[in-house]
Amino acid sequence: MKKFVAMLLALMMIFALAACGSSESASTASAGTAKYVFLNEGSNAISAIPMREGTKVIQLWHGCGAFKRFGFSTADLIFGASRKEQLRHPFNKNYSLVTVSSPEVIWAYKEAMNLPEDCDVVQPVGSSRTDIFFDKAFIDNAYREVYKTIPDAKGKKILLYAPTFRGRVARATTPDMLNVKMFYEAFKDEYVLLFNHHPLVKERPEIPPEYAKFAYDVTGVLSIEDLICVSDICISDYSSLVFEFSLFERPLIFFAYDLDDYFDWRGFYYDYNELAPGLIARTNREMIDYIQHIDTRFDKQAIIDFKNKFMSSCDGHATERIIEYAFDNPQAHRKDCAHFEEFHTVPKVENSYFPYFRKLQIISEQKEYAAPYYRQLCGKPIVEDSVVVFDVTSPELMYLLKKYGGEHLTVISGGDYLHEVITKIAEANYIFIDKPNSLLDSLDLREETKVILIPERAIQTETFGVDSKEYRSGLKREQYQLAPLYRNLSAATMLTKEVAQLYSTAFGKEIKMLPVGDLRTDVLFDTKYRERALKSLYAAFPQFEGKQIITFIAEDTDSPNKTMAYEYLSDKYVILLYSEKPFEPIEEPVEETENYFTESIADVSDVLSLYELLAITDILIGEVRSEVLTFMATGKPLFIYAPALQAAKDTEGYFDNEQLLPTKVYNDIDDIVQEILDIRHYDYTKYFDIKSRFLALCNGRSTRRLMEMI
Repeated sequence: MKKFVAMLLALMMIFALAACGSSESASTASAGTAKYVFLNEGSNAISAIPMREGTKVIQLWHGCGAFKRFGFSTADLIFGASRKEQLRHPFNKNYSLVTVSSPEVIWAYKEAMNLPEDCDVVQPVGSSRTDIFFDKAFIDNAYREVYKTIPDAKGKKILLYAPTFRGRVARATTPDMLNVKMFYEAFKDEYVLLFNHHPLVKERPEIPPEYAKFAYDVTGVLSIEDLICVSDICISDYSSLVFEFSLFERPLIFFAYDLDDYFDWRGFYYDYNELAPGLIARTNREMIDYIQHIDTRFDKQAIIDFKNKFMSSCDGHATERIIEYAFDNPQAHRKDCAHFEEFHTVPKVENSYFPYFRKLQIISEQKEYAAPYYRQLCGKPIVEDSVVVFDVTSPELMYLLKKYGGEHLTVISGGDYLHEVITKIAEANYIFIDKPNSLLDSLDLREETKVILIPERAIQTETFGVDSKEYRSGLKREQYQLAPLYRNLSAATMLTKEVAQLYSTAFGKEIKMLPVGDLRTDVLFDTKYRERALKSLYAAFPQFEGKQIITFIAEDTDSPNKTMAYEYLSDKYVILLYSEKPFEPIEEPVEETENYFTESIADVSDVLSLYELLAITDILIGEVRSEVLTFMATGKPLFIYAPALQAAKDTEGYFDNEQLLPTKVYNDIDDIVQEILDIRHYDYTKYFDIKSRFLALCNGRSTRRLMEMI
């Protein structure tokens, strides 16, 4: 029965789509006499004509889940036509039924197809094309097809790379960033690598002949359905095939090297970093390292949660349900069958344990309890001049607030007993936070309580708050409905009045700006703090004592040229390497020369905090980030090492990066070494201009200044 209904539906789709594809006149003529019209893409021909009474248009859609935006969801993005143009020439209209893979994504399809909120056309009955993934005979045949086409795959695991296209549909291109040579050297004995490019792409990158027994372009040779069935690991990016692949509960890797650009270009329905149930990689080395450690790194539960959320209606019986919904009298279209199976209802959607949706649940639960309890406590007076520090995790900020806050200061955390947290909030005269706080935003705070934000970054190199892409795109709209962003914010600390004006729109409301400087930079002038940091460094590396300190701060960049640095600088300096996200290199034999550098070069990421490191640094080398730029408050030399500065320039921010850079940008560490050798002639001209403009108040007294203000 299952095969019969699948064939029946497939035939109807072929007839309807053939009619739509032949010509506009032919398609409209066919639709004019058809009782049922089946589609799996948007159609301007079907959408542009008034359908006669009695004709049903069923949109099966070609993908599952809701990943990259389409239709009206792209109206304000680079990829999509304008809203006016889409209203004039619609692609998704006249539908009687739109089938989707899960109740979770109904809202996205309504938005994309410009359907009213109360419309019940979109139904989570499942995706018909996924039924084959529950058919053992189909899966067995898929393996036979692959092995027949690629005999070298027998006895090996299959690694599938299936990216989506880039650019517009008419001129679609495909990524060429996966390094076949690196994959060959790492996996030639264990895997075969299969490329399946998007069918819209006309020109595909060639695989070098020396890898002919390892890597194969099977685009158009093997079906994507066969490939999904047989692949042990799938590497994709923004393609909806990841939803189908999740049905097999196998590892997914997201090669999203151009994530920021793609977000600007087309956008997503969900926060990409929280949506992806696997490694999000920007480099080949990250992917290779992950695959080499797949047994310990693969989180199967994340895939299962992802599947339960976005594919809950896909259980092998979607076609049966679609026929039940689509036909007025399904029985009239059936033939007798000896092995008839009853229709299945959509399975219950399991609760998701993804961080974002779990957060929604927590906010909702907290709000339900906290709001009435807070109102009850508001009958009591506040504690005059009391300061509550809520969920501040920065150790240097806590050090300063405790130092100057004294007996008036209380520290609480969202992880504390909620009853006690609400009690402290109700008593507080001032509440300090360093990031948006959903619990505070969910309450109706009384006027006497002032919430003051000490921003996590003094110099915001990217937009934040309501100015951010995340907020403007509506990715977390449910959270902000429960707890409106910055709802109870009264004031925020700022570097200067000029910076305050730039940031003012980010809060979405008028608040008091407190130009006190950056509190965290106070530790850079704190003698005891510096002495404590040096003590920690010398305890770990006693050989460094007595030398000046060069610090190299970077994220996802190669370490400096150790040989060059050692040969020229080790007599006078030590070089401390720091990264909050240390790169996990491919395992290689340790070279004997590594011991050669230990007397003057060390990774201190696990020994010192970032601000402890900045406090003891004599010369800083770093990328474009807030902490690096605020180091100028010390008046010590700073070198910007930014091989990827262009990517930073393309990021939305309040400043042109050129405004914030004290010197030229260096792409080669060797050039910086030469400059350090002649450090007496360091050019401070632009440096002091930036310092006086943005960091004049960062002189070691910012925390005291704030306390005096309140």
